[in-house]
Order: sequence, then structure tokens, then C-alpha cells
Amino acid sequence: QTLARQLNNLLYLQEVRSSQLKRNSVNVYDMLLRLLVELRARADEKGVRVESTLRASVPYQGDTTALEQAFRNLLDNALKFTPHGGQIQVGLQDEPSRLIMRVEDSGIGIPGEALEKIFLPFYQVDASLARQHPGAGLGLAIVKHVVEAHSGHVSVRSSPGAGSTFTIVLPRR
Repeated sequence: QTLARQLNNLLYLQEVRSSQLKRNSVNVYDMLLRLLVELRARADEKGVRVESTLRASVPYQGDTTALEQAFRNLLDNALKFTPHGGQIQVGLQDEPSRLIMRVEDSGIGIPGEALEKIFLPFYQVDASLARQHPGAGLGLAIVKHVVEAHSGHVSVRSSPGAGSTFTIVLPRR
């Protein structure tokens, strides 16, 4: 499953880089509700609490598949790097000129020197063969490419042992 997911991420990253978005009306609120149902089931097994502050939003003009992939990757990362007993908070704000989606976790955090590199394809903060968290380093690269293809931006605040907060800002046309 891990290998298949990594291969799919690699193929999807290449697709995002080379194709045009298929823009349509996307209900981001409903999309996040569906993704949270999936996340909560896996989080319960791991002993991680998931909370959300989602506000219903006006439909957004974007690529449904691409946005879902980006949001799923952020949620998956939050769960992967949050230990038993931790917490994930997901938020959605709808403003007249933009949508803001936030994923905050109480996970292991990211060292300052790695913050600029984490959105690069194949970059791993812990690249050792004995690392605890598997992956190919493609999830955040996909997030960045999808968000930028929508003329948005993604940012991160983090420090080791204090968790991470990823924020996606998507402008409305």
C-alpha cells in the first residue's frame, strides 16, 4: 500500500506539473468534511484526536481532484507525524477574496533549517534508512504545486517538539 501510494504521488506530481487545471465549482467545505471522516477513522486507531472548525463556504472555482489531493496530503502528514495522544486541528475560513485552510498538529515538528526544503520533491527531514515515518517526500511538493497552480500559497510554522501549522490560502478570482 505504501509503495502504491508513493508511486501514485509521483505520477500525480508529474501530472500536476504538466497539465492545466480543470476548473469547476468545488464545495471545499463538503470536501473537507469527507476527508475528515476518513482521517478520524485512522486517527482513532492511532489514538490521535481530530478537531475541526470548518465554516461553510461559497463554492470555489478550482480543480476538484487536485485540491482534494493537496488537502489529503496535508491531513495524512499531520496524522503520520503526530504521536499517540496528540491532536490535529483543521480549519476552513471563507473570506470575500480568499479561502484559508489550516492544518495544525501537535506532532514532532520540523527543524528551522528544513522549513524551506520540505516542499521540494523527494526531500525528507529524516533521510536515514532507519527513519520511523515512511514516504518518498512527494506529498508536500504536490501540495505546493496544486496551491500555486490555483495562484495561492502555502506556508508552514513549526519547531521541533512543538508541532506544525500548515496554511493554504486560495484567492478567489
